Amino acid sequence: MAKSLEQANELLRSWGAAIAQCNTAFPTTADQIETDTRINTLFSIQESLELLFNDAKQRQGFMTSTHKNMFDNHKPLSLIANGKLDDLIEVQRQIRSLVCI
Repeated sequence: MAKSLEQANELLRSWGAAIAQCNTAFPTTADQIETDTRINTLFSIQESLELLFNDAKQRQGFMTSTHKNMFDNHKPLSLIANGKLDDLIEVQRQIRSLVCI
């Protein structure tokens, strides 16, 4: 079943995103294909986080902490919330790589 924009925003909020960050993560200029890509990428990140961390607080902590080696001293959530699709995909790639180690 396809995930909705509302579910994606709920997921972002569960990671600690403010409403403004949720809005920026889904630019109004994005077409439906891009929006669907963003939604699917967010839920792919969540799947990886669930494999890495049993607890929702740990997942939130990971997403709101700076990571020197993985995200060039940025928070994954901040990169997602900057609105750049390439950054969202890179966050997913980096987190997914942790599962594969």
